[in-house]
Amino acid sequence: LFWIGVVGWGLGKRKGSSRWDWRTSVFLLAFLSPLILLEASRAPDRYALYSRPFFFLCVSRGALSVFYLLEELLSRKIPTLSGRRRVALRGVSGGFMVLLVIGTFRAPFWERWALYPPTDEGIGDRAVAAMVSENFPRKGGMVTTSQALEFFTERTRCPSHFCPRGGDEAVAQCFEQYLQECPGGGPIPFVLSEATKGGLGDQRNAAVDQSIQSNFTAIGRHKGEGIRLTLYSLDRKTLRRLSETLRSP
Repeated sequence: LFWIGVVGWGLGKRKGSSRWDWRTSVFLLAFLSPLILLEASRAPDRYALYSRPFFFLCVSRGALSVFYLLEELLSRKIPTLSGRRRVALRGVSGGFMVLLVIGTFRAPFWERWALYPPTDEGIGDRAVAAMVSENFPRKGGMVTTSQALEFFTERTRCPSHFCPRGGDEAVAQCFEQYLQECPGGGPIPFVLSEATKGGLGDQRNAAVDQSIQSNFTAIGRHKGEGIRLTLYSLDRKTLRRLSETLRSP
């Protein structure tokens, strides 16, 4: 069904005796080729996660293509399947086929990932995501530079803009951004990423990191091959007090 969906036979406008739009097929092949290479090379999980919608898109197109071809054959033998009835049948049945395919393939598609161990980066993201879920049951914001953690925890990354670099005033402004832009009323998870070898790690404000380490207690750590992730819980009252102290003359 995946490859039938890439080809898309029967989904294009009729041109003579054919209903194949080869331009869409070429576009999908060209667009999917980088994702196929990333999957084959076991790239970091975030790339493969982003490829999942394209998998469902192609499989759904394949199911529709098969149905449209069957429907066209039936319409030739059953004269009543013509005009508006044929359009209505195609719309209802096509939508049903898409939902059926998604419901059928979703579980096996997730299960196939259990056979392949994630990369070290993926292991770290999953470990920290589990810590966040355990220590912060209420949904809300999270201070992190990782898109994968945002996906695994289903939390909103904040703040929306990078914190300014500088001294006490910049740190105070950064804490104020956390308070204003991180949704939720409880403590804010803060993930500190530090490179341990062979990399630069996340580009963060060193003064902010130092203030977090000095004023808050780490509640969890994960050390991978090239990066160390530390989880802190930022109490909003403490953040507000620190901000006021840093801004005071």
